[in-house]
Amino acid sequence: DAVVALLADAVASEAAPLAVLGWSLGGAVALHWAATQPARIAKLALVGATPSFVARDDWPHAMSAATLAQFGDELAVAYRLTLQRFLTLQVQGSEQGRATLAQLRGQLFARGDPSPATLAQSLAFLAQIDLRNEVRAVEARCLVVTGDRDTLVPAAAGAWLAQALPDARLLEIDGAGHAPFLSHRDTFLAALGEFLDG
Repeated sequence: DAVVALLADAVASEAAPLAVLGWSLGGAVALHWAATQPARIAKLALVGATPSFVARDDWPHAMSAATLAQFGDELAVAYRLTLQRFLTLQVQGSEQGRATLAQLRGQLFARGDPSPATLAQSLAFLAQIDLRNEVRAVEARCLVVTGDRDTLVPAAAGAWLAQALPDARLLEIDGAGHAPFLSHRDTFLAALGEFLDG
């Protein structure tokens, strides 16, 4: 709620309704925003997004809580190395993995090192998020983009979202990992442009 409030305040002067794009964790924030302020958002593009990043008894489309906890332990010990390995997971299996990884690594610490406390808080946020009950409150037209080789947010999570959202279309990009806007830029931009113009 606090993150959504900050975003809403930042664009308060923009005329409603908005078109919003959210990637990964940003997708969860955008989804919550659209569910809680439906009059504000007309179009919602969700990329590598999921309503729950952690597997639950009735949600198999995610990493285990133990895997996320281990990632948190590794961040506490050596966050630079852990973040670099995290980038590798984002492109693992992607057809353009090496080129995409080089782009991401070049930008990782371009604005300085992240706060270890913020990293820990973000992981706790990931572990808590479960927006499955909010999905049907989204009134915006949606485009859900997944990569069929995404190892962080399985394509099945995107397929679930596209089916559960009241007005959504699914685009699964063959050969893409977690960052299809980098690895399959032309395909991604063409689909996004068509969605925004339609």
